[in-house]
This record gives sequence, C-alpha cells and structure tokens, in this order.
Amino acid sequence: MKTVGIVAEYNPFHAGHRKQFDRVKAEFGGETAIVCAMSGNYVQRGAPAVMDKTLRAKAAVACGADLVVELPTTVSLSSAEGFAAGGMGILSKLCDALCFGAETGEAELLMETARALLSEDFSPLLRRELDSGKSFPAARAEALAQMGLSGEILRRPNDILAVEYCKAILAQRSPMVPFPIRREGCYHDRTPDRENPSATAVRRLMLEGGAWGSFVPEPARAIFENAPPHSLAAGERAVLARLRTMTDAEFEALPYGGEGLWRKFMHASRREATLEDILTSVKSKRYTRTRLDRMMMCAYLGITAEILAAPVPYVRVLAFNEKGRAILSAVKKSGFFRNAGETVPHPYQSLEQRWGDLYGLFALGQPEAPGADERVLSLYHTIDADALHPHKDEVTALFARNQLLRSRAARYVASAGSLLLDSRRAEACSTNFEKVRRYVKRLCTRLLPRTEEMGSEELRLLSAITPKGEVFYPVSYTHLTLPTKLEV
Repeated sequence: MKTVGIVAEYNPFHAGHRKQFDRVKAEFGGETAIVCAMSGNYVQRGAPAVMDKTLRAKAAVACGADLVVELPTTVSLSSAEGFAAGGMGILSKLCDALCFGAETGEAELLMETARALLSEDFSPLLRRELDSGKSFPAARAEALAQMGLSGEILRRPNDILAVEYCKAILAQRSPMVPFPIRREGCYHDRTPDRENPSATAVRRLMLEGGAWGSFVPEPARAIFENAPPHSLAAGERAVLARLRTMTDAEFEALPYGGEGLWRKFMHASRREATLEDILTSVKSKRYTRTRLDRMMMCAYLGITAEILAAPVPYVRVLAFNEKGRAILSAVKKSGFFRNAGETVPHPYQSLEQRWGDLYGLFALGQPEAPGADERVLSLYHTIDADALHPHKDEVTALFARNQLLRSRAARYVASAGSLLLDSRRAEACSTNFEKVRRYVKRLCTRLLPRTEEMGSEELRLLSAITPKGEVFYPVSYTHLTLPTKLEV
C-alpha cells in the first residue's frame, strides 16, 4: 500500500485541504493511505489554533485522511526550517512520498533550490546579506540570486516551506519522493473563495461570528459547528500577565532572542499596555513579525531555546480509521507513536499537560462570571489637566504603586496556577484511568438519552478565586446540555 504524508495545520480544515486529498488519490491511486503530521494546539505563526487539535484531527479523518499524528508544540513553534524538518522526521517513519502545496509546482526546481541552500557556497553569501541589515528571508533570497538561481522562490510563503521540505529530504537522506501541488487562490486572502478558500479567511469568519460553514466540507462542519473557537485576543491578559512576571534570565533563555532581541522584547513587555503594542514596538526590518509572535508564544508557554531544540521523545496519535490502524500496527514496536490518552513516563509529558491547560485560556465565549456584563468606558474627556498638574508627583507615585501591586498579584496568581498544575500531575500519577473510563461509560449509558444526533457542549464556570475568596457555583448534569453520542 502506497503511503503519502502531509505536514499540515488545518487551522481550520477547509475545502482546499480536501482537494489536496483528492489530488493525492488521483496521482498515486485510490488505495493510497494519507498520513498527516498536524500541528497541535499552537501553530507555526505563533498563535493558538482556532480549533482544538482533537477536533481538527477528527475533521481531517472524516474528510479523507487515514491517520493524523500530532506535530509536537516545540516543532509547531519552530522556524520554517525546524517545522519542515520536524514534520519530515515523523513522516519518514510512515510514508513513501511527501505532498505539499507550493506556488511553484515543479519538484525539480524546488529540489535544485534546496541543494543550493545546503551547499558550502551559500553560507558566506547569506552572512554578508544579514550583516547589511536585511531580515533573514530577504537576505536568503538575495544570497540565492547571487548563486544564479531565482530568489523569488524564497519570497512566496508556500514556496519557502516547500523548499524547506526538500532540504529536509536531502539533509535526512530520506527516500521519500516530493510531490508538490500548485496552490490556487491567495494564501492570506481575508475574503473567502468558495473554490479555494484561505484558512485566514475562514478563521476570520469563525472568530467574528460570520457564515463560515459553506467553505468547510460537511463532515468537518458538523465537528466544528458547536465547538468554541480560540483566539489570541481572548487570552491576551493571560499572556500579558506571564510577560510582566518574567525575570531577565527567563527572557534571555527564550528562543529567537539572539542579537539582543530578548532585551528589547523584555523592555517592551514591561512598558507597553497591549500585545500588539509590544510586538509593534519591537518589530523592525531586521526581525519579522512571525518571529516575534513565536517568541511571544514561547514566553507564554515557558518554552526556552533549550526545550525548543531538544529532540522529541514521542508523538501522539490523534485520529485514525481502519487503514490508519494498519499503518500504526506496522510501527507499534518502535514506541515512538503513543495514544493520545496514554501516560508516558517522560518529563516531556508534564510540559504537554501544561501547554494543553494554557490553551484553554484562549477559548471564546466563556464569561468571566455568570451574568456579568463587561463594558469599557473612556474617562479621558473628564480629566482636568490644570487641576491635576500640582499633584503630578503624587499621581506618578500612585501609578507606580498600582503597577507594583498588579505585578505582585500576577505573580501570586501564576504561583497558584503552578501549584494547581502540580496537584493535577500528582493526581494523574495515582489515577487508574482505565477504571475511570469504564465507570464513565456505564454512567453515560444509564443517564444519556439514546439518539443518532450529535449533542452540544456548553462550558460553565464552576468555581473561581475572587476578592471574597473561593466561590463555587453549584451545578448538576441536568443544568448542562450533555452530548448524546458517546465516544470513549
């Protein structure tokens, strides 16, 4: 059986992705198995995925994929080179060919460019262009042009990633065959095209409450429609709290912070009031916005340069069908591919759990308190500057005091969160999950109504730490809309 691999994010899965599956089947035969290495809850542009990884994996299998494994967070938040190499390292254990989208549909041209980038002549040319003040993408394109090849191929987003896939094939001496598919439509178009929608456009509609359903295949639409989308904006205060409480040493340990960039990022984090202001103040011709976004997300998750560079000990299996099960059976003895709910005796698992918990803070549609009505009022027009001026020193001192107290409160909350995570990990070590699953299955069989329709899920605030102490909101299963289809 022919097996074709795809490195993807499916953020979210849409009609264009299913067309890629169709092209693979047309090229390699209808019995070809499709294996996807998909980003988890964080994507390569340095943002939370719009939908949870398990939902995106189920959508991919429902629409034609046979097996979806998770691209680890440390790979997903890497540069294009690390992203491609990590995906290749996983898929080379499972696949015969690698399929990817590109503006250039010529495999040989992409491979020729990759060979040039790996040659000894390229490095000194690249260094010279970087020393002139150019950003890395611009410097690389210019260095390639000086070798007699078109540098334009490294100015288009999908071509850049396609070349990195080819570099990974060559560097890892993989027998995988590259199979580029010419990408149609605009990569970042904010107006969706029904034939070739961009993920950017579909995400915008999901986050803004627009009509996104017609741009997503029906099986995927049924999976996504009742799930809360996730966005960076929803968790902005959580990210800001993390940045404001980081030490100098923690900033210095961040990936992508070379050439003193970490210091600029640190000062901006302590000075600016929003994430956009932080990133805008640090951005320059030298540093791309995507690099800064990934740096910010690594800071939030506590990912250091050392953690990012460490080899991945295992990969989670997120979804599969019968054909995918057969592929997994062939590599089962390696121990590299693990079930999503499996406990793995490795320190990396505690990091996985932490990153998964932190992803939940980006979910939209969860009120901070039941029945709360949050409004933002501008009082700027009420300020009497003349009356305040004699009290300038007093006002300045009060603002400084306020900032100090806010920082202290953020540290306390962060510490409490760490203790909570540690307690959860301790509980997980002593919990018989198989026994819990059996009990839940019996309970659901007894309580849930039998129906062929999918139920809905509703998130409720059950408890919170407030100025009045810990508050609990009593709730029973009858107050919730429970799923009517059970998958254990």
